[in-house]
Amino acid sequence: MRKVQNLLFGINTLAQFPGVPERINLPEITKEVFGQLGYKDGSRFINSTEQDDPRIKELQAQLQELQNVIATDQQKTQGRMQIEQVKSEGDKEVAQIRAQSDIQRELIGQQTDIREAEIKQQDSVTKRGELLLQREALLSEMDDKEIERELELRASGKSGTIARGRYNKIPYAVG
Repeated sequence: MRKVQNLLFGINTLAQFPGVPERINLPEITKEVFGQLGYKDGSRFINSTEQDDPRIKELQAQLQELQNVIATDQQKTQGRMQIEQVKSEGDKEVAQIRAQSDIQRELIGQQTDIREAEIKQQDSVTKRGELLLQREALLSEMDDKEIERELELRASGKSGTIARGRYNKIPYAVG
């Protein structure tokens, strides 16, 4: 009896600490107490809640079902997350490709504009050159006419006609 009282006193003392009552092994304590009292174990005096209670078995089955449902839901969720991740990566790549093509298009447009400006500049240089040549030709023609007129004014008679290089034309002649 003394050993049983000491054991129970020790268990009661430990049970006062937080977290200890949940960790006490009741089947072993039962065996020890009934063993000190002279019995083989206490299984015939205390019903085991784990062995025959149908409610526990039912709850365990429900728990197992819920765990299976949770596992399948987790797999579905992970699958959806992977699909979304692949979609977002694809969208990101598409956006990058579009941005690169927009940049390329813009560069090509700028190069085209630069080439058109160069062509316009070359055209304007060419036109300016043509105008300068026309001006020179006109000035030259005007000089030739002025020289010719001056020669006509100076020369009179046959010697003036020969000097002007117009053998068959008489200055200021009508007809």
